[in-house]
Amino acid sequence: MIILLFFSLIFSTGIEAKPFANNFVEMNIPDSWGCSPYMGNRWICQPMDPAKVKDVIIEASFANQGPLDSLPAFYGYLQKSVQVTDPRTKKQSVGKPINLQYKEILGQSWVDGQYLSTVLPNYLTRNLATIKDGRVVLLSVTVDKPKYSMYMSELYKTIESLRIRMTLPAAPMETGLKGLLGIQAPAVKKTEKPGSVVAIEVETTSHAWLWALIAAVLAFILVFIIIKRRRKNAAAKKKGYLK
Repeated sequence: MIILLFFSLIFSTGIEAKPFANNFVEMNIPDSWGCSPYMGNRWICQPMDPAKVKDVIIEASFANQGPLDSLPAFYGYLQKSVQVTDPRTKKQSVGKPINLQYKEILGQSWVDGQYLSTVLPNYLTRNLATIKDGRVVLLSVTVDKPKYSMYMSELYKTIESLRIRMTLPAAPMETGLKGLLGIQAPAVKKTEKPGSVVAIEVETTSHAWLWALIAAVLAFILVFIIIKRRRKNAAAKKKGYLK
């Protein structure tokens, strides 16, 4: 583990980062990434390279603090296994927590958990949850399992730069960490059964989330094309081709 962290630090130092901030969180994202709002109290960040969009996604969201919300409560909830129905294949799988710990980031305490197949089969998800000023904030990083180490090395600086902003927006409809986890996969109905497994049933009747995701991907592609064209024009101007 120490050796892996060492190489992650070396690799991450060579990646250029740029600041990103919305009205509830700020962090440094890789220079080749972009972020956009998604359904009000959620933002998604992904690579602007269309070939990498399916590999990794960051989702930042916030909710009202519920009456039972606390960091120990988050720890207890996130250590449970999760049963998920894949809307594409209708097959069920059990997402399992791999690692769970408390983590300090820039003076703010977070519950930091790593999970397998809690969002999509064979995808690893890292959830970081915290409470500040009556709000619950959740950052989720979901990565294709074979590429998890590569992307988490790239996103090391992003996680270590994570900071909650003091001015939070108007109250969202969702309440507590369970509300946020319930809307990670849009249009989700969640019911708890006796025992340690939380059952999640995914609805497929609403496709609003799909159109929103497509719009976000198109926005990333557009930004990528604009940046590339500006760099090309700048290079041509420098060589004297443009005046």
